Amino acid sequence: MENNGLNEELSVNDKNNGLNNVTESLHTYEELSKNRSDTIKSYREKLKNIYFISKFYERRK
Repeated sequence: MENNGLNEELSVNDKNNGLNNVTESLHTYEELSKNRSDTIKSYREKLKNIYFISKFYERRK
């Protein structure tokens, strides 16, 4: 009987560990997604700045 209780407890712990792993993976995905989004925004801003600077210099010629 004690062995069955131990097996059930271990089984519950395994399920909790699996859930924790999934949760950690989701947090990591959210962080990576946010970083990717921030990187894309940063590149867009740089491209806009380059475009406007090039237009400014074209007008000065």
